[in-house]
Amino acid sequence: MILKSVNGQPCGSSNENYTIIIQFECHPHSKVTPRYLYKDECELRVEMMHPTCTPTCSTRMNGNLLNFQDLQELGTLAVREPSNKQFKLSFCKAANGCGDGISACDLTNGANTSIGQVAFQRFVINTETNDLIVKSHIGASKRVRLDVEIKLSCNWNAQGINNLRYLVPSIQGKHFKFSGESSQACIKLPQNCIITDAKDSYLMYNLTTLHRRNGNWKVGNVSNGEEIYLNVCGPLHAPSAATTCSDQYSQVCYLDRRRNVINLGSIPLDFHTVDDVIKGTFIAGSVCVTNPNTTYRSEIEFSCSQYEKGPTLQDINGCTYNIKWETPAACSKLFTTGDNCVLYDITGIINLNEIHKPLDRKYILSRTSYLRYNLCGLLNQPCNHNSDASICFVKNNREYVLGFSNKQLIRDNTLLSLKLVGDNCAYQTKSVTQVYFHCNHSAPADGNVVVNMIEENCIVDIIIHTPLACSPPVFSKCEVNIGNKFYNLTSLSQNYNNYLVRGTNTNAVYILNVCQSVFNTRDSLCPSDSGACMKNLTEINIKYKYQSVGRTNINNTPFIENGELVVRYDTGAYCSKGIHHSTTIHFQCHTHEEGPRFLKQVECSHEFFWRTPAACGEPKRILKTRSKDASCIYTYPDTKKQIDLANVNKILEVKIANGESYKFSLCEKNYTHCSLNGTKCNTIDTRIELKLNSNGSSIPYLEYHLQDSEFNKALIYLVCVPLSESHNFTYAGHKNQIIEVNLLTYLSCIGNETESSNEQTQVYNSTTSNNTKIKHEGAFRDLSTENLNNNSSNNLNGLAINQDQNVIKTKNNTFSSSNKELLINKKLSRENNCFIKNDENEAIFFLKNIKSFHASSSSENNYSFMINQPSPDCNGYICKNDYVFIPRTDIFMKPAVTKVTHSTLINSIANRYDMGQLNGL
Repeated sequence: MILKSVNGQPCGSSNENYTIIIQFECHPHSKVTPRYLYKDECELRVEMMHPTCTPTCSTRMNGNLLNFQDLQELGTLAVREPSNKQFKLSFCKAANGCGDGISACDLTNGANTSIGQVAFQRFVINTETNDLIVKSHIGASKRVRLDVEIKLSCNWNAQGINNLRYLVPSIQGKHFKFSGESSQACIKLPQNCIITDAKDSYLMYNLTTLHRRNGNWKVGNVSNGEEIYLNVCGPLHAPSAATTCSDQYSQVCYLDRRRNVINLGSIPLDFHTVDDVIKGTFIAGSVCVTNPNTTYRSEIEFSCSQYEKGPTLQDINGCTYNIKWETPAACSKLFTTGDNCVLYDITGIINLNEIHKPLDRKYILSRTSYLRYNLCGLLNQPCNHNSDASICFVKNNREYVLGFSNKQLIRDNTLLSLKLVGDNCAYQTKSVTQVYFHCNHSAPADGNVVVNMIEENCIVDIIIHTPLACSPPVFSKCEVNIGNKFYNLTSLSQNYNNYLVRGTNTNAVYILNVCQSVFNTRDSLCPSDSGACMKNLTEINIKYKYQSVGRTNINNTPFIENGELVVRYDTGAYCSKGIHHSTTIHFQCHTHEEGPRFLKQVECSHEFFWRTPAACGEPKRILKTRSKDASCIYTYPDTKKQIDLANVNKILEVKIANGESYKFSLCEKNYTHCSLNGTKCNTIDTRIELKLNSNGSSIPYLEYHLQDSEFNKALIYLVCVPLSESHNFTYAGHKNQIIEVNLLTYLSCIGNETESSNEQTQVYNSTTSNNTKIKHEGAFRDLSTENLNNNSSNNLNGLAINQDQNVIKTKNNTFSSSNKELLINKKLSRENNCFIKNDENEAIFFLKNIKSFHASSSSENNYSFMINQPSPDCNGYICKNDYVFIPRTDIFMKPAVTKVTHSTLINSIANRYDMGQLNGL
C-alpha cells in the first residue's frame, strides 16, 4: 500500500511540484522508524511500517505498539554466577553458541542445554509492577518442556542491560529465571484517568480535569527553597533547568535549593479506589540516593472536596514521597454503560427496547427535510441503501445516514444517552447524533421528541422524554382488612412524582412514597427499592447524596400500632452499630388531606405523621390482588391513571380455523403461537401497550405486536362491567391481520368515574338502542352472542357458549326461564337514596337496599337492571345476557307514572326497549 502526497513546492526549474510517496510495509523485520529510500528528480520515496503491523521484537498492549528492537541489537548476553552457573541469552534472534533458533541455553559444566527458542519468545507487561517479562520455552509436552523468563525493571540510565543475573532457585527444576535493568523496560502508556469504584461499578471518578495543559501543579508544604512540580493525566511541563525530568518523562519533579533535579516518578501505576479515596502511584523515578537498589516514587491520595485545594506533601518515607490532594475531581459520579438498550445502576434497571417500533418515526425539520429514525434497533426501511442505519436525514428526497445502529446506553450522572455515528459529512468528519433520554412518567412510551440539528457540522441532538427511561417501581400492599375495617392507602400513592418533606436538618430533604417505591428522576437518584430516601443538599459526592432510609417490597403491609395505622420501611442503608436506617409513617384519621410531615428522628429511626381520610377505614371487604411488580400495571394514555390486571389471572387462548392458536397473558411480555393443531408452538417476546382510539372507539385496549404469523397484532379491549367480580373474555373476530378479543371486567371502570358510597361505577354516554352492541362515545363494538357463535373459537379460557339457548352461563350468575322467577342480587346490595319523580318533581317511589334486578323475558333472553346513582339523577343501566350493555338513560324520568311497583317499573322499561314480556316479576 502506498500513500501519495502531491502539490508540494515547485521542483527546481521544472513545471512539476515535489511529490512524496510513502510505501507501507509489514514483515517480521519491519522497522518502527520511517526509512528514507531514494529521491528521483521531483519524487521522494519513504518506507514506513504499516499501522497494523506487529514485527519481531514488539508487542501490542491496549492498542499501543511496544517496540523492543533495541534489545535485539544487544547481541548475545553471557551470565556467570558464583555458583558456577553459565548461560547465554539473546532477544529476538539466536544466541551465539546455543544452536540455530535457540534464544537461551545452559552452558554449565561444559554442557549445552537449550532452554528457549526464538520462535516461542514473547513480551509481556506485568500490570502490577510495570516490569517487562520476556518469556520463551522449548519442548512440546510438559514432561520435557523447559521454560525461561527474563524480568527487566525500568532504569532510565541503564546502558543495555544492567545487573543481569540468574535467580538461583532452592531446587533446580525446569524453570530458569533471570532479572536485570534496562531503559527498554521504562514503558509509559497513556494514563487512564477515569476510574471505576471498586465496590459500586456504576460509580466513576474522572481525574482528567486535573491536567494542566500550560503549566503544572506546585505541591504545597515543601521546605523553603525546594520545589515539587506535579501534573496528572498528561505530560509534566518540566522547568527548563530540569532536563532529567524531561528526559525521563517525569510526572513529579523535585528541585532542591541548589537546583539539583530528581525525578520522583514517571510511570503511573495502579490508580484505584479504597473506600472513598483514590490511590495512585508514579514509579520509575531517579535512582534513590539512600538506596541505590530502588528508585524514587510518589504515592498520591485523592479525596473528594467541595473546593479545589491542590496537592500537598504529607511526608517522606525513605524513597517514597506521600502526597494528598483534596479536589472536586475525586467526587464520584454516576456512570455506567449497558448493552442492547438495557442498563443497570443504582436506580434499578432501564430497558428502552420498547422504543423501537414496527414503523419508522419521522421528525419534520423543514418543508424539504426531515429525520427518519428508529432507535434501539434498525430502520425498517434502509437509508440510502444502507440497512445498518438507525437515523436517516432526508433532504430534497436525498438520504444521508446520520447514525448507524448502536444499542450501548450510557448513564453519565443524571444523563442517559445513546451515541450514534453516521457517514462522512462536512470536512470529511463523521456525523454524530447524541440521543438523550429523560424520565417522564406522563409522556407516551415512544416519547415526546425534540431535535436540535447543526446541519453544516452534521451534529444532531435528540431529546426524548419517555417513561421507559424510568426504572420500574417496586410495589407493596396498600389494601388491608384489620378487625372489622378495611384500609386503602392507594389514593395516596404518587404515580409520577414523590413527596418531599423537610426534616429538622435544613440540609436534608426526605423523599417518600406510599404503596410503591420512590420514583427516580433527575433530582432523585435513590436506590431502586426505597420507600423512603434522604437527600443531602450539601453533599457533592453522589455516592452519599442519596441514602435509603427504608426499603419496600410486595410484603410490606399497613398495620395497627397504638391505635394508629402504620407503614414501616425497614433495612435501609447501614447506619451504625449493626443497625440499618428505618422509616415509620403514622397515619391519622382526618377529614382533610394534609400530606406527610416530619415527626422526629431517633438515631437511625425516622418518623412521620400523616393526617388523611384514607386512615379512617371503611367496612371490611374482599381484597384485590396487587401486582408484585409493574408487569401487570398499565397506564391510560389520556388520563395517566393506572389499571392493575393482576386479578385477571388467566391465560387467554384464541383458536383460529386453520389449526393455529394464540395464547396471551396480561402480565407477561410474550405470547405463544401454535400451529399444526398445537403440535408446534413457539413463545415469542412482544411489546404490550395500552391505547385508545382504535377504529374510532375510545374503549381502551391492549395491543400485542405479533411476529412470524399471518397476524401482526392482537387487540384486547378492556370493557367496563361495573359491580361484577368476574373477568371474562369474548372473541370478537379477526380481520385485516388483527385478532380482536374483549375482556369484560370491573377493573377497566376507571376512565370516567363517579363515586357512590364506597364503590366506583362507569358512566356511559350512550343513547337508547335495542340491538346487542355497545355504544361508547359514538363507536359500536358488536358483542352479541350470535356474533360470538359465528366465530371459530367457541371455548375461550373455560367460558362456554351454549348455542342451543343462545345464553352464556357464568359461575356467579345463572338465569332460568323455567321457574319464571325474578332473581334479586343482594350480594352487592347497599343503601340507595334513589327516587322516581313525576312531573311535579315529587318523590313517589323509594328504592332501598336494592342493587340490581335480574329477569328472564319471553324471548328467552336474560336482563339485569342496575340502580347505581343517588338522587336526583337516579340513572341506571341494563345488561342483556350478562354481557351486552343497553345504555344508561333517564329511564326513571319519562314517562312519568303515578303509581309504581317493581313489576310496573321493570315492565315499563321492557316495553320501551322492546324486550318482550318479562317473567317472574
